Amino acid sequence: MVWWEAVLSPALQVLFDKLASGDILELLRRWNINDLLLEKLKIAYFTCTVVLDDAEEKQYFNPAIQTWLDMLKDAVCEAEDALDFLATEALRCKVELSPQSLSNQIIEKLEFIAKQKGILGLESSGKGIHGMMHRTPTTPLVVESCIYGRENEKEDIINLLLADDGTNNQGFSVIPIVGMGGIGKTTLAQIVYNDKRIDEAFDVKAWACELSDTQCWLLFQDHTLENEDSEKYLSLRQIGREIVKKCQGLPLAVKMLGGLLASKLDAVYWNQVLNSNLWDLPQKKNSILPSLRLSYHHLPPNLKRCFAYCSIFPKGYEFERKNLVLLWMAEGFVQPGAKISMEEVGDEYFSELLSRSFFQESALNRSRYVMHDLINDLAGSVSRISCVRQEENWQREHLECCYFITELPESIGNLRLLRYLDLSYTRIKSLPESLNVLYNLQTLLLCDCADLNNLPANIGKLINLRHLDISGSGIQAMPIGVENLVSLRSLPEFVLGNVGPRGSATQEMPIGGSLSLSGLENVDNLWDAKNANLKGKQKLTTLVMEWSSTLSELQNDRVATDVLEMLQPHQNLEKLTIKGYNGRKFPTWIGDPSFSKLECLSVTDCKRCRSLPPLGSLLSLKHLYIKGMDAVKSIGAEFYGYSSSSSKTFASLETLTFEDMMEWEEWLLPTSDGHMEAFPSLQELQIEKCPKLRQQLPQQLPSLVKLHLTEYCPRLELVPGTTFPSNLQGLVLRGCGLDLLPEPMINNITSLEYLCIGGCLVLSSFPGEGRQVPTTFKQLTIDQCPNLEFLPEGITHSSNISLELLEIFDCPSITSFPAGHLPATLKVLTIWNCCNLESLEDIATDSMSLESLRIGNCTNLIFLPKCLNKLGCLDYLEIDGCPGIVSFPQGGLPSRSLKKLHILDCENLMFLPELMLSLTSLKELKLSNCPSIASLPDGGFPINLVSLEVKDCENITPLSKWGLHRLASLEKLKIHGGFLDVSLSPWLQHLSSLEELKIMECHELFNLPKEGVPPMLSFLEIRGCPKLQQTCEKNWSEIDHIPCISNHL
Repeated sequence: MVWWEAVLSPALQVLFDKLASGDILELLRRWNINDLLLEKLKIAYFTCTVVLDDAEEKQYFNPAIQTWLDMLKDAVCEAEDALDFLATEALRCKVELSPQSLSNQIIEKLEFIAKQKGILGLESSGKGIHGMMHRTPTTPLVVESCIYGRENEKEDIINLLLADDGTNNQGFSVIPIVGMGGIGKTTLAQIVYNDKRIDEAFDVKAWACELSDTQCWLLFQDHTLENEDSEKYLSLRQIGREIVKKCQGLPLAVKMLGGLLASKLDAVYWNQVLNSNLWDLPQKKNSILPSLRLSYHHLPPNLKRCFAYCSIFPKGYEFERKNLVLLWMAEGFVQPGAKISMEEVGDEYFSELLSRSFFQESALNRSRYVMHDLINDLAGSVSRISCVRQEENWQREHLECCYFITELPESIGNLRLLRYLDLSYTRIKSLPESLNVLYNLQTLLLCDCADLNNLPANIGKLINLRHLDISGSGIQAMPIGVENLVSLRSLPEFVLGNVGPRGSATQEMPIGGSLSLSGLENVDNLWDAKNANLKGKQKLTTLVMEWSSTLSELQNDRVATDVLEMLQPHQNLEKLTIKGYNGRKFPTWIGDPSFSKLECLSVTDCKRCRSLPPLGSLLSLKHLYIKGMDAVKSIGAEFYGYSSSSSKTFASLETLTFEDMMEWEEWLLPTSDGHMEAFPSLQELQIEKCPKLRQQLPQQLPSLVKLHLTEYCPRLELVPGTTFPSNLQGLVLRGCGLDLLPEPMINNITSLEYLCIGGCLVLSSFPGEGRQVPTTFKQLTIDQCPNLEFLPEGITHSSNISLELLEIFDCPSITSFPAGHLPATLKVLTIWNCCNLESLEDIATDSMSLESLRIGNCTNLIFLPKCLNKLGCLDYLEIDGCPGIVSFPQGGLPSRSLKKLHILDCENLMFLPELMLSLTSLKELKLSNCPSIASLPDGGFPINLVSLEVKDCENITPLSKWGLHRLASLEKLKIHGGFLDVSLSPWLQHLSSLEELKIMECHELFNLPKEGVPPMLSFLEIRGCPKLQQTCEKNWSEIDHIPCISNHL
């Protein structure tokens, strides 16, 4: 039982901070509370804290100390709750409880507990518990830049994988990598998996190690003493090697202790860790490793509580940095500093835990974080009881809601300690006025609440609100009084209505991060814009200013210009969007070189502006998006700006997009006379829907790698002599009216990897019939070319060794593929709306690494690839709208790799693939509108299915004969129409993993099983089943325990 560690020392610190609160002190003085009472409380507090570190360590060996900590924990929790109530009452300027008796009771408990310390033999640790340890910033271990001690193992495994001695007759081999948690199995598998030799040799890649003391030392050193003087810290190195030995070769333990010890390069402290009694704790099955417990034990108290709170997350859960900090704030774990906000303090806490490897970056989403499973276990062990207390407490400080909520009760106003309320993505339609008495509320999240049209009228009473997010909601205007929310730190969206507060409402708000001002057409007073004080908001990094496209013309263009002039932000801005502005020119601050941090700029639908602002002098600008500038006819010198300190314009720009420029006719680049170089860093250029632009493309773009010419740019000159940048990697030509592709595009661009041709209605063939395509080709997409009869022959040529993706859409004149096979490197093949294509029988070989095959609306297609069952990498197969297919090729489908199978609208398909039961990897199966299927293959559906949907297959075997009782892993089941069964018994009760059940248009189905529904069922939808719906309504008590029920008559 070690959960006390997470609660006690930081809890006492928070208690002391609350006692120093001005509001509480004023309240106590108003009640004539003697200062001696506060002093006695402080003495009791300090008496307990000086022995707390000693108690936390000795509790593992002395049950009496555990009891002492238990009593202390209860007293502190009681004090915290009482002071929270007092703080709330101070805000309301009235008190319901007597603070005299309440404080005396707390002091009596703490004094009694303090007296027991001598009896228990608890001693002062000689160190304070306040503040944080500081360390030199290091790269977190989440992204492994160096791997130590795995070179030999890596090569050995690769050699085994590449060896082919002909002795394996089973079709596959297994090379196990085994070891205890944290030893580095996953890391080793990843470096093997990502090796180029594996990519080249295998069609399928998948991953399912003991470190030496030397390699562990290198890992430890990398995170403690890597950049430190070796002579100066010689003694630390000797101690460190002894600590590494105690980690027993576990990389996770080495990393965590390295992060701990890097915070304090002191021999005394390192020896304390080396000689800690925690190394000697008896090890039980599934117990926490001593090295991990030590890393936690030596955390500063403020970090202990923050980390322990993370036990609320299940294993593998991905969390966002900002949201976790807000949750810590809601729990009272984070207190502001003298010149630093709570959010900044919380962010420092997060960074510290990240640097010590308590958190890791998610491999799937670099903006999210996860905890290693062993770290998750550690969090659970140190917080078990305290988390239960929070869950059981009705007036808990953190409330999250589910999607199906449509309203909140007025009684929410009784949750007086609530600090965090997240209603995002719900169907909430209104908020009760009682929300306005939640004086402690810090965070209110209403993202994407599309049905919510208004905020409470008196929301201005929430004077402690720090974060309000209404982005994506239906709110049309901010209510009067919102200007009183002077504590707001983040307000991603502020909506200005035709009545209500103006932009000046944000004047006193210390907003940082991102801010979107919409409804600016309603601002008719430039002083309102000036008083918004955007120029004074130094922490604002992202700004969106939007005028409604339908109403902006009602605003005088001179007023709009003045308003935008007065809305000048601070020069720390990094991202700026101006949308729907209806002035005739841009103010002087846009494009000013003083905005040296501006990286992203979007100017859209400013239909009255006749020229673009001078943006070329923005030295940090990387991404520029210009759209809907209807009055702009020419782009020239005014666009590039001038800086005497540089001979380059748009020096850092990497992506440039022009879109919907309906009147744009010419693009004048600076002359190449050596005085000015334009776009030296431009990597991607996109021109879309610019029908009057007439000229050749810019020729002097040395860094260009992607060129997109899309959606109706008929006057752009792409003549046979067109020169493309030599290092061009991606080219998109869509809707450009070409009847012939430029020869250099196919044959002369040796670096071209991606080609997309679409909307070329008169294009009939590739140059030279496409006999050759660049050997660098990786992706080829052809879309909406109705007259194209032949695909380029080069795609089946032996020299084509790089092609990985081939997509063909809406090419009805294509009847067949070129002779030969598609390359073995191909991973994705999609063919859609090619109505005259008849056969794909010979396009594939069993050596192909195809992972996804999708074929749709090919109405004359008769034959699928005949080696379909030998495509050992195939993960996803979809056949949709192919009435000519009667059966699958002999041999069925690949049994070991296929995970997702969709067969839709194949009206004449009579049989499902053979050997369906052998598809042990199949997780998802959809069958829809296949009326000719009368029976299932022998054995029924694959047993490892997780999701099954069957729709409008009215002649198929009755439900009771599907063998569904065998599908123990099934989580989602959807049955739609045509089945004659009258009951779901007895098979439904056997689906022990079923979470979601949808039953639709089953007119004869009468009742649910008498045995009840599966225990895990959380969502039930019944639609168009009148008999079943009536039965359910009569016996509602049998299903009302299901969290979400959708019952439509």
